[in-house]
Amino acid sequence: MTDYFLGIDAGSSVTKVAVFDEKGQQLGMGFRRIRLQRPYPGWSELDPVLAWNAVSEAIRAALANAGIVGNDIAAVGLSAAMVGAWLVDDTGSALRPGIVWEDSRAQDLLERRAADVPDFYQRVFQSDGCVLQQGCTLPLLAWLRTYEPDVLDRAAHVFGYKDFLRLKLTGRVAADRTEAAVAPGSARQRDHSPEMLALFDVADLAHKLPAAADSETIGGFVTARQQPLPA
Repeated sequence: MTDYFLGIDAGSSVTKVAVFDEKGQQLGMGFRRIRLQRPYPGWSELDPVLAWNAVSEAIRAALANAGIVGNDIAAVGLSAAMVGAWLVDDTGSALRPGIVWEDSRAQDLLERRAADVPDFYQRVFQSDGCVLQQGCTLPLLAWLRTYEPDVLDRAAHVFGYKDFLRLKLTGRVAADRTEAAVAPGSARQRDHSPEMLALFDVADLAHKLPAAADSETIGGFVTARQQPLPA
């Protein structure tokens, strides 16, 4: 019996899915375009219902293109646009549109923070080795605390696009070390950083960030029933 593998890549403009055999040969593919919402200047958001529908439809298209069914798939690999902030409650329901990496609403907040802490950007770079983007998770956490505190209070988990899709597919709340390290986090520890959480004044929100595991570990098992989303 041949094993088949499914790869999912959810970007900020197109969701792509491909089916491969055990030799790495591509047998089928599917894709769906997605449209970001920009309700205010600098905002970039994605409707969670549309995001999940795009993944579901692209999977069905790829399976049909390959001439196989879901039960033929031995394993699934998942990637998506990194960082951002997707908020869900303790039932797994999305609380607001997902904020994606290119969002810049936190710029004013970052400028105020840099004025108070002169080596702010240097400390971020020394910790995660990356130039800070406004759409990283910790700046957005700080923004949400200031401007949407009620929504943030209701959130059981805050994570990136990939881990939102992981929750939908498997019911599991988790993150990988790559995502945690650039939240910003620690490149050396390959994990969330207490120092960075404190620098962004969100240390008390650490429990809302999923624990990180190695990217190659099993991220969960696809369930027969999708996780709930608002209508």
